[in-house]
Amino acid sequence: MYLENSLEDYLAEIYRLEEAYGYARVGRLAKELGVSPATVSKMIRKLEKMGLVKKTVEKKIKLTEKGKEAARKLIDKHLVVEEVLMEVLGIDYADAHAIAHYLEHIPDSLLEKIKAKVPEASHRSAIEGTKLSDVGENSACRVVAFNDLKSLFRFLSKHGISKGSRLFVKSKTAYYLEVFHENKSLRIPLDIARLIRVEVIR
Repeated sequence: MYLENSLEDYLAEIYRLEEAYGYARVGRLAKELGVSPATVSKMIRKLEKMGLVKKTVEKKIKLTEKGKEAARKLIDKHLVVEEVLMEVLGIDYADAHAIAHYLEHIPDSLLEKIKAKVPEASHRSAIEGTKLSDVGENSACRVVAFNDLKSLFRFLSKHGISKGSRLFVKSKTAYYLEVFHENKSLRIPLDIARLIRVEVIR
């Protein structure tokens, strides 16, 4: 199914909000996408007609299975493009992440050609890795991906954490993880930790 770039952006944002909160709402979507609630409502109606999203009686917005598949595909494309920009062109993560937002709407056929030519990008996936919240105490890990919500991105940027960052989980409580990053102690709330994907080193 062909989707306009703007519709794909909505699906990806709803996917991220669902991962973070279990559902999306018009107000939160408007804030994340930088548009008016009226614009969001119009786009949601269009996505509903296409069978990609559904609204509950409480006005919670969720993706259908068809919608989830389309959202994952776009997020996977973003990660592949991001990897190519960093590993092949040597662009730093922050810039690669921003540029990938403009290049992520590539055709599926081009995506497959990129994967064939750049093996290190072929394994990129929206669901790869282990959730940081699931990592055991006294374990080292490396960040491989994370939810693209602006609020999370601000938190990670504030503490100098990006893709490739190494973390050491010292301890866990019912509310947060005590983590060491670059010899500094940091408390990461569990609701944020579960949005960060890592590769456990030991």
